[in-house]
Amino acid sequence: MQVRINRLQTARSIFDYVGRVLWITLFLLTGALGAGLILKGGTLPHQWNWSILAVAIAGILYWANTRSRERAPVDRWTTWPATALLAWVAFQLAPLPAGLVALLSPMRAELSLAAGVTGWTSLSIAPAETLSRLLELGGAVLTFLLARELCWRWKRRAWAVVAPLIVFGVAEAFLGVAQTYLLSPFDAPFAANGTYVNKNHYAALLEMALPLALAAGVSIYRAGFVPHRRPATPAIKASALLGCCALMLAALSASQSRMAFLGALCSLAAMGVISVTAVEARMYRPAPLGRRLIAGVAVFAVVGMLFVLVPPKELIERYGLLAGNGAEIGDARLGIWRESIPMIKAYPIVGCGLGTFESGFMRFKRVAPMFRVDFAHNDYLQILIELGAMGLVIGLSSSAES
Repeated sequence: MQVRINRLQTARSIFDYVGRVLWITLFLLTGALGAGLILKGGTLPHQWNWSILAVAIAGILYWANTRSRERAPVDRWTTWPATALLAWVAFQLAPLPAGLVALLSPMRAELSLAAGVTGWTSLSIAPAETLSRLLELGGAVLTFLLARELCWRWKRRAWAVVAPLIVFGVAEAFLGVAQTYLLSPFDAPFAANGTYVNKNHYAALLEMALPLALAAGVSIYRAGFVPHRRPATPAIKASALLGCCALMLAALSASQSRMAFLGALCSLAAMGVISVTAVEARMYRPAPLGRRLIAGVAVFAVVGMLFVLVPPKELIERYGLLAGNGAEIGDARLGIWRESIPMIKAYPIVGCGLGTFESGFMRFKRVAPMFRVDFAHNDYLQILIELGAMGLVIGLSSSAES
């Protein structure tokens, strides 16, 4: 009997220890995100090193203090695409014989000969930049795997994992709304950017947090639903989260980011249809197909009204610029996309190296001659250029699984 009690106490102590490890891991991930916000969105590349260091410590702490049977089961459709993406970028950094480089990337071989390099070389045209991006990509993959582990361990409180992102999103939204409607001139309000330097990066954070806040509100409401009763507590919590959604949507429109605002509305439409039909199924067990279709149409109608009524005139004018030619668009993105096409032809299979768009684009660049163009402002185009056709397939499979 005493042996059994000792075993039970030992098991409880181990459980409590693992529980503390989980909370410390979540705290480190939250600190990494918070550091990025405090450092103005990581404007300088070396600033991300602090966030990557926190994520690395969290990963070491978690996997060193948990047994294999306590971790989430390995899902090859989730982990292998992310691992393959890291391996592909590492392959771009590996020294290869000149003949193999000429076979895989003739343009890279031509640049090497022009620089007087005749021996082994890498596929990346700027290895230092690719190494830096590899570390950042590794931090992102590690964050995804740790979030997956925490969600698997905390099945009944999985929302605790995304709660920091929602809280930071609400705080940034409040700051952005204050910047636009309280601190800027009424006749020409500033574009909201929160603690970020780039308003598009600021809008991307809100674009991620917005659907999560909506899903959390619906989840809380569903969890507290009782047939033939309407409890007030879950309704109040859900209403508060929906209010946070409204605040983030207002901040998104104030940021004047066209694609982020449109992407947020598309995510709201998708989450709204899923949420409404799920609530209908819970209430009516199951909901008729016609009722679900009506609910879906109603969601799309509401989202369409938001697209018409919410954007300020400054954002509407920016959408109007898309109807003109590339010279009328202030950021000249159409010109960048058009001049990036030759880069695809120059590095079709293996790409020019992750993070090397700016270096490779200099040879083809004519747009915005007085400014740096370090990004293509199109994720799919830039991935195709930097990672090639093979890397694009791996990247798409990774994003689809995540």
